[in-house]
This record gives sequence, structure tokens and C-alpha cells, in this order.
Amino acid sequence: MTTLRPGVREAYLVRRKLTVSGEQAAARDCAEALDALPGINSVTFSGNRLTLSYDATVANLDALEQAINDFGLGVKRRGLAGIRFGYYRFVDQNIRDNATHEPWCCHRLPPNVKK
Repeated sequence: MTTLRPGVREAYLVRRKLTVSGEQAAARDCAEALDALPGINSVTFSGNRLTLSYDATVANLDALEQAINDFGLGVKRRGLAGIRFGYYRFVDQNIRDNATHEPWCCHRLPPNVKK
């Protein structure tokens, strides 16, 4: 069981591995800054890999990428890493959409259908 920070819900917790390019000192400063953002559960930096664990309904992958770029680092988006990044973005959006979805009973008409 992972220890969760306040504001992070386990149902929407995701772990993302991003390959970054840039200086090691800037990457460590970036990891500390990302760790202070709301919705972030944990940030680890090893080699050129940044591992983020966050609540997908609170934190946004595009905003996290912008924060990483603000430190002079770049997120690898070529080849398989680009496909993985696109998949991460798709899954995060799906989690946000499902979190706001109102379920309805299958024995009734959907709430947006008029009789």
C-alpha cells in the first residue's frame, strides 16, 4: 500500500516515467519543484528518468511538461517515448472524464434523453 499525500485519491493515482534531457542539477531542482505541486504524490529522479506519481484528476501531464521545460529540461518525445507520452495523455484525459461522469441505471433512459 502506498502512502498518499493529502488531496491525492488512490483510485486516480497514476505513475509516469518520463525521459528528460538536460543538466543533472537542473533535473534535481525540477524534481523538488514538481514534488511541491498539488496532486503530486511522489517524484524520483534517476539517471535521465523522471518518475512521477500523481492524481490524474488534479495534475495535468501537459502542465507538468511545461514545468519541466521551465527548468531548461526537455521531455523526450521521439520514437517510442513519443508514443508512450501520447498514451499517457490519452489515459489521463480518460481518467478525468470518467471521474466527472454521472452513472445511470441501465433500466432507465439516460438523463439527457427526453420522453
